[in-house]
Amino acid sequence: MKKIVIILSSIIVIAAQQKQNVDIRPGVLYDRVNDTYANPNAAISAGNSSYNTISSHATVTTSDVNGPITVTTFAGSGTIGSANGTGTEASFNRPSNLTWGKGSQSGNLLVADIWNYKIRSITSSGVVSDAILLGSDAPTDMAYDSNGNLFIVGYNEHKIYKLKPTDSDPTIFAGSGTYGSADGTGTEATFYYPWAIEIDSNDNLFVSDHANHLIRKITPGGVVTTFAGSGSAGSADGTGTAATFNTPTGLSFDSSGNLFVADWLGHNIRKITPSGVVTTFAGSGTAGSADGTGTAASFYRPLGIAIDNGNNLYIGDSYNNKIRKITSAGVVTTLAGSGTAGSADGTGTEASFKTPYGIEMGENNSTIYVADFGNHSIRKIVFNATPVIASISDVTIKEDETATVTLSATDEDGDAIAFSVKNNVASNYLNFDGVDDWVQTKNASG
Repeated sequence: MKKIVIILSSIIVIAAQQKQNVDIRPGVLYDRVNDTYANPNAAISAGNSSYNTISSHATVTTSDVNGPITVTTFAGSGTIGSANGTGTEASFNRPSNLTWGKGSQSGNLLVADIWNYKIRSITSSGVVSDAILLGSDAPTDMAYDSNGNLFIVGYNEHKIYKLKPTDSDPTIFAGSGTYGSADGTGTEATFYYPWAIEIDSNDNLFVSDHANHLIRKITPGGVVTTFAGSGSAGSADGTGTAATFNTPTGLSFDSSGNLFVADWLGHNIRKITPSGVVTTFAGSGTAGSADGTGTAASFYRPLGIAIDNGNNLYIGDSYNNKIRKITSAGVVTTLAGSGTAGSADGTGTEASFKTPYGIEMGENNSTIYVADFGNHSIRKIVFNATPVIASISDVTIKEDETATVTLSATDEDGDAIAFSVKNNVASNYLNFDGVDDWVQTKNASG
């Protein structure tokens, strides 16, 4: 199907090519396919079939609504600091990972603000505040179990902390505080600069034990074992401890319970099945930025991972200064980032990042939040957004005449976006001057 791109909040001249009625209603999410068309002006149209009406109070049939990939700065001034505030008034010091809050933090985005030794909280409107203080330890990641307990990775003290919903301060859940690789229960076990944490459907914790080159498993009772990795740096596939990793970092589960690992110095993405079988999912193992399928693609110190509800992976490709996408079939593309370190907002590869680290999926899997480590900020990426028509001016057009219509639209968060519209109707067109394509509409006027 043909489509056009409508730049929002701009004035668009529409030339009527055939007799038809196009009705658009503000506040409607245009993600429907082949809706029943309702024409509130049917009586008028019956007597004036040579007129085209664009109304601000009816419905339109559309499908396949997609938006460009837009990158903005959600919070953070871009300079090192610890100030609370709204949006870019706030400041961070090397934010590393993100997760969505629960309980008293429900709806807020939690940030592991590593060198401020804090977990920060950001509301949906961008208000930043301190949520949890970790003393002298540096938090690099956090995750909730099904009971609302928050587990926090303490990087430089080699510990895992637990914060119960009823408590105000976290307690040590696992790790002696001395670096090592010993299995055991609670503080009998040791870690060596643990980095990321994910929790499975049975409330087992999985930790990327960064400097040990291991993936560790912790039961809800605090029993720590080695799930995968020999302890030597490498990139060998295999089962359990027969496999090797090279400073593993980001972790994320897909819908089948497979655990994906960003193997930082291995420059690849590894996959671990629930039974512990480790394979290389994407990445050649050599630093690079090539798109491609599986091991034909390359990364440069990938660090963060998030997975959407279609099992697509999104990677913080830190030293490439890019956000990469990997389909469930292993096809790697560049989603956003020019590849040059910077802090520019923009569309897709026009935007820039500086060592992007952790990634978290946002609203309706059409938004990604990025811990932009080197920019001391939190970035927001919107893609495939479902537009909400905020306003459209009423106008009636005679056949072969033109009229000016003003459109305004936002995404579901209220932020202005650009979007395209198309449908599956095979006849009747409206031409939008200044673009090369057409919008198809149903003939509701006879």
